[in-house]
Amino acid sequence: MKLPFLLFILFTLNLTLFGQSQRVISCTAEFKIKNAGITVDGSFNPVNATIQWNEKNPSASKISGEVMAQSVKTGIALRDRHLREKSEFFNSPKFPKLSMESVRIEPEQAGNFQVTWDLTIKGLTLRFKSLLHRELKAGQTRLWTDFKIDRRQWKVGGNSLTMGDIVSVHLEALFAN
Repeated sequence: MKLPFLLFILFTLNLTLFGQSQRVISCTAEFKIKNAGITVDGSFNPVNATIQWNEKNPSASKISGEVMAQSVKTGIALRDRHLREKSEFFNSPKFPKLSMESVRIEPEQAGNFQVTWDLTIKGLTLRFKSLLHRELKAGQTRLWTDFKIDRRQWKVGGNSLTMGDIVSVHLEALFAN
């Protein structure tokens, strides 16, 4: 089993950039976790997010979003149901949403930003950082971030001899400028 969970929030059909609504071309929220020595892939869909980007002052920008725990998919229906419903995993009847929002966005090198996030899973909010990349190309903007979290910090999955503790997350959005 795995812990899909972070993959979610940043990007969606509701992006705002430079104070204007943008047409999203595609967005993904994916994760990977080891289970019994095999890498399990998963995703959340749809992802609902808002981005208010200030190009002249990225530190004034804000990113937030949420995903429904019921939307987790790993390709195996029984595992998905277990992740959605079991109290040691997402417990979606009690905690239907996972949410994430930026606390601070700091410019790094050109097109890269260090983002401090608050991630809430099962009512528990913890802070972490990731590097956000921005690429401008042919009238489109691509944003993406890759990061790893320890599922146990959010009390997801309990102690397991077979399931890995580290979840790798990839979030990406492509939208028209």
